[in-house]
Amino acid sequence: MIIWNSPLTVGDYDAVVDFGSTAATTAGTYMTDGQYNPLLDFLDGADQIGFRVARDPYELGTFAIGADSYSQDDFFATLGSRTNVDLRAVIRYPATTGGTGTPVAPGAHPLFLIEHGNHGFCRVGGHTHATCPDRVRNHEGYMRLLEILASHGIIAVSIDAYDLTGPVPQLIPERGQLILKHIELWSHMSNATTFTTYPDFFSGRFAGHVDLSKISVSGHSRGGEASVAAYMLNTEPSFLIRAVSSIAPVDGQAYVLPDVPYFVILPAGDGDVSSLAGARIYDRAGSGLTTPDLTTKSAIDVYGASHNFFNTVWAADGDDSPATRPDYIPAADQQRLGEAYLAAFTRVHLTGETVYEDMLRGRLVFPSTAGRKIYAVRHEKIHSRLMSGNPAGWTPAGGASATTVSNPSPQQTQVALVAWSSSTGELTRTVPAAQRDASTYEVLALRAAQTWSAANPATGSQDFQIELTGGGKTKGIYIARFYPLPKPYAHPYGLAHTLLTTVRIPLHSYIMNNAGVTLDDIDTIRFRFFSPSTGELYVDDIEFSR
Repeated sequence: MIIWNSPLTVGDYDAVVDFGSTAATTAGTYMTDGQYNPLLDFLDGADQIGFRVARDPYELGTFAIGADSYSQDDFFATLGSRTNVDLRAVIRYPATTGGTGTPVAPGAHPLFLIEHGNHGFCRVGGHTHATCPDRVRNHEGYMRLLEILASHGIIAVSIDAYDLTGPVPQLIPERGQLILKHIELWSHMSNATTFTTYPDFFSGRFAGHVDLSKISVSGHSRGGEASVAAYMLNTEPSFLIRAVSSIAPVDGQAYVLPDVPYFVILPAGDGDVSSLAGARIYDRAGSGLTTPDLTTKSAIDVYGASHNFFNTVWAADGDDSPATRPDYIPAADQQRLGEAYLAAFTRVHLTGETVYEDMLRGRLVFPSTAGRKIYAVRHEKIHSRLMSGNPAGWTPAGGASATTVSNPSPQQTQVALVAWSSSTGELTRTVPAAQRDASTYEVLALRAAQTWSAANPATGSQDFQIELTGGGKTKGIYIARFYPLPKPYAHPYGLAHTLLTTVRIPLHSYIMNNAGVTLDDIDTIRFRFFSPSTGELYVDDIEFSR
């Protein structure tokens, strides 16, 4: 039955279907009774309430795009351990008309800044930063992302970290400071009474047009850890950084982000930061809070993606990973994918377009990202955790077992190693009385990954059933109905990563079709390993969640 053919109008919708008073075989014999009967009037198999329609976040918005840049060599006499650091960036912004140097669109606009990572800095060999006659314009590798954001009302800035680019050291604190210095510049260009040591490169064009209460910082590679550094170093003055994101970041400083939304792209075929170090930043985020993990964080594990292809300048210089890698993604497709996800995350937090949260949860797929193996990792601030790494309190039976393992690559977290050797295997836990009311949550969530064990299927995803018992009724749901647990990615360098991804089972699926399970009194959760009859998984963060 088709309820709405080709839903193209953006919005949030509930589906209301009146099944009438008696069975009808034709439209002519249908008669409404004007009543809602929960025993009869439900959509068989509907596992969630309502649905949402959204445009592809890769699409341009309604604002005209203004273009410009600013540059002053050696503006900062010192910046951390470095001297003579340039102040340079390219920008795209919402404008009254498109073009270079056009007026800014009316109003104050949020600010997005991205910083590139390490790459060659000079097209001519044998030169220092000071003498290079042909600089590599690394910061111009994210232009489509800047244009997307500008067209949706955001001032988008790509910072040139030219003087901080080179083999060693990584200069992460200095890179983070450079992001904050550019925010100081934008504060001055919006309000000339602030940070008066800076010039106004645009002679008042942006005066009153920068909303410094809505800032998002991002970066790629070393720049990906620099965005985290910028947030951690943001103390004097304290700018209102609303969100932090990273593309394939390094992790040399072991920063622990507090309660700030974080998003990281992890390219599974990365040939540069092949450790997938961003997974560790994700795991630590929120862990230092008084109530650990009381924050929102997201990640995507992109099979076939490399490091360089997210930047158009770097991609033109060559790939960092063999073209024979599994699930290879061409450069243009990988850039489109990354731009769509970063635009979605940024718009959630700077322009309030929360519909894209479901993209970060792995529930919304758009043309810009379709057809690729993208596995979402997601933790919600609103949650009730039933298990985090330690399987104490879970009772194994029928050939199942659960033990604790610390930091399986590339994670930095404790997980449960769950194994089973027959179709009778199960793990059972009695839900603590204080956590039995799940009626205010939306999903049962957990992080999981297949190990490299031969007990798992030779090809394809692993599967098992999760039962909930409440009110004397029990219902089981196979996780693959909502999310696959794929084989670990066969990295071209032979690295044995097992990245945990997030399974989200709608709690509505346990009560649909009048199953009778009472969500306000869930007393038992059980994993049942019917089929496949053998397997081995890492499992973490089992929780009721929004």
